[in-house]
Amino acid sequence: MTADDASSQLDVLLFDATKPVLFRDGDLAFVTPDAVVGIIEVESRATPFIVNTHSVST
Repeated sequence: MTADDASSQLDVLLFDATKPVLFRDGDLAFVTPDAVVGIIEVESRATPFIVNTHSVST
């Protein structure tokens, strides 16, 4: 991937900080599957369809 092809999408990994981290370099971290608490995919833009189909009711 080059700067011209860079994605405007961002993925966020939520992990249990009490579990071991296999590798970390700045914001990049590799953890074991049991350490993963959640994953958030941040879209480059939100359309009404995306908001309505991916919203969580409490």
